[in-house]
Amino acid sequence: MIRRFGAALIGLALTMPLMALPVTANHGTVLVVTEFSTYVVGGATHVVGTITNNDDSRRTSINVTATFKAGTTVLETQSGPAYLTNLAPHATTPFHIIEPTPLVGHDSTEVTVTSTTTFSGPAGGLELNTVVLDGTTDTLTGNVKNEHATSAGSQVKVFAARLDGANVTDTAASTAVASLAAGASSPFSITFDAASTGSTVLVVAQTTSGTVLLTSWLNYFSDIGASAFPNEIAFMADEAITLGCGPAIYCPTQYVTREQMAAFLVRALGLTRTTTTDWFTDDDGRQLENEINTLRDHGITTGCTSAVLFCPTQTVTREQMAAFIDRGYALPTTTTDFFTDDETSFAEANINRMAAAGITTGCTSPTL
Repeated sequence: MIRRFGAALIGLALTMPLMALPVTANHGTVLVVTEFSTYVVGGATHVVGTITNNDDSRRTSINVTATFKAGTTVLETQSGPAYLTNLAPHATTPFHIIEPTPLVGHDSTEVTVTSTTTFSGPAGGLELNTVVLDGTTDTLTGNVKNEHATSAGSQVKVFAARLDGANVTDTAASTAVASLAAGASSPFSITFDAASTGSTVLVVAQTTSGTVLLTSWLNYFSDIGASAFPNEIAFMADEAITLGCGPAIYCPTQYVTREQMAAFLVRALGLTRTTTTDWFTDDDGRQLENEINTLRDHGITTGCTSAVLFCPTQTVTREQMAAFIDRGYALPTTTTDFFTDDETSFAEANINRMAAAGITTGCTSPTL
């Protein structure tokens, strides 16, 4: 079965400081250390804060170094990666550096950040900026901008999660922006429950209806990170192939259902309805019924156990996924038999074409 690739991104949020010490942030104009403070617990010195990518390119291999000083004397240095080491343009990530050795006379800390550039940000999407949380009124404000060349139509919403340490204390959404033309911006406001606490927020903007499907490339999702596929998830968010599974979350370890796979393929291939036929009887009234029918219009699916059933809530097997992708992308034929465990599979030819195209390398060679 196919999982929603990824793992915890910012599973650990900033720990509240117990004893503040001066911190100096040394950075250029690309990666900026924003919130930061230090505290001491059990003799270990902790430096926590956030880093913002001010560049228009994605930054990767982000490493944070804390230099602990007594006056001008360097006592110790400690380095480590930021929580999110694949940082989208204008995105923010927490960091947490721990120096386990007790520091005698420590009175200041200098923080430096290094990274490399991967690829530039997408040409389209929703951008969030000037996002500010007022802890007194429990209100989050900011602006959402449509970077896409087409109007976002109706129903652009901003979703946010508020965290206190590693705990989500509340989730909320803004009211819908009626229409957001290409290049236009709109302010938004989100009010959290008065009982919620925490100074860290995870924010994602998405279109929730209309023909143009967009998501923000600011923070992506709060639950991806320690994964072999962070760039793939980031790409899917960039291209609006996925909107996640809830406010600011992707659910990376959940299995993909057949109807979710239909939505992914329809968005990735840019497909639209070519008929008005209601092909299946078991998807009536489901949220993704249109995507399922669109997939059938284009011959990418023929149903499951019969021609009138799609089995929308069943999970997608690897062989089913191969058939969907092969049909959708019309992959070139091949005479090579790549795997030994698909000899009786209905999708053996699809699987081999997937392998020939470099889309799959199997699981444990030489099996799919």
